[in-house]
Amino acid sequence: MKRLFFSAVFFCLALLPLVSANAQTQTNEQAYEEFQMQPNPYPLIERQFHYKGMYFQYVAKAKIWNYAVGYPVSQLIRAYIETPDYDPFAEKTINSLYECSFKAAHEKSIEEKSKAVEICQNLIDTHLANYDVVTAAIPLVRQNYRLGDEKFLKWMRSLLIKRVLASGDGSSIHKPYVIFSMGEEAMIIKHENLKVHDTEDLFNDTRFVRIYWAEDLRTGREKRVYIDITTPMLKDRAQKKLEDPDTFRNFAPPEIQN
Repeated sequence: MKRLFFSAVFFCLALLPLVSANAQTQTNEQAYEEFQMQPNPYPLIERQFHYKGMYFQYVAKAKIWNYAVGYPVSQLIRAYIETPDYDPFAEKTINSLYECSFKAAHEKSIEEKSKAVEICQNLIDTHLANYDVVTAAIPLVRQNYRLGDEKFLKWMRSLLIKRVLASGDGSSIHKPYVIFSMGEEAMIIKHENLKVHDTEDLFNDTRFVRIYWAEDLRTGREKRVYIDITTPMLKDRAQKKLEDPDTFRNFAPPEIQN
């Protein structure tokens, strides 16, 4: 059974005083006042699209880097995770990639095939900083060279892996591996050559760390590996809030500047 070592729920239960059932019931007025206090979402959206432009500048730079050392992959990632396209779980994006790849190979007309190719190329570029998407794209590109450059994607994946492994050593909560896409967890476990026995989550409102209780297959010794999953968890929460129409209810959209 998965153990929850530390959680926000634990803190709340430890600190809550005994209150009556009536006091626990929130009035409509209180709920409305709290809703009024939420931050304006429009500045966040503006910030996301600012970083989207910055991200594509780094994508363009990567394509002319010619596989040389020194490409600023961390800056590419920092820009990516602030864009509206950031997809830490990547399931929908990868499914879309499979769909357009299939159409690129099996549509009847050249026009339909070309359109599917363009969709695939745009998806890959939009998520070039996402380890999961790049990993999924490599075999598709190998099967259909029109979708992208296999050598380029392998180079980018190697940079993403190096970034993860350089982010910490996983030995403690103070030196965790820091990931930005959830598939990087499995990559770390494979790199560490571990047999996982259990996991344990440490989390509060601002930080999420997952502990892997495992056996080192090289030595047979028990080992703990700490992985910081804060960015994927917080960004997923923020994106879901933006997708809720109620988030925008009390805020007028910004005026379009001529």
